[in-house]
Amino acid sequence: MTQTLAKTARVRLSNGDLVRLVFRKKDGTEREAVITRNLTCIPVDKHPKFVRADHPDYICGFDIGKGDWIRFHKDALLAVNLT
Repeated sequence: MTQTLAKTARVRLSNGDLVRLVFRKKDGTEREAVITRNLTCIPVDKHPKFVRADHPDYICGFDIGKGDWIRFHKDALLAVNLT
């Protein structure tokens, strides 16, 4: 199931969608976030300075609520919903 959730999240992020998801942090607590990779939704000063290859085991996106980029392991992903 984790593979399916991770694939869904990656496809939605690649499409430029805002994705609401829940993941487990390293300290064991659960966190909900709305993330995107759509540059029109990300402040210019937070745009990536360079592009690097995505690691297949991690999900990366800009957390709209936090105002910064986050990255977490795909196994930590608990739920994915399109906002």
